[in-house]
Amino acid sequence: MKVRLSQRAEQDYRDLPEREEKDFKKQIQFLMQDLRHPSL
Repeated sequence: MKVRLSQRAEQDYRDLPEREEKDFKKQIQFLMQDLRHPSL
């Protein structure tokens, strides 16, 4: 699965603090592995 962010989401992502960026990447990995992952 490929993840593609909208322009707005990309802009917001760049403005995230480092910790939140790391958490976001973790959630995207869960999404890519299993759309029904409990933490989503």
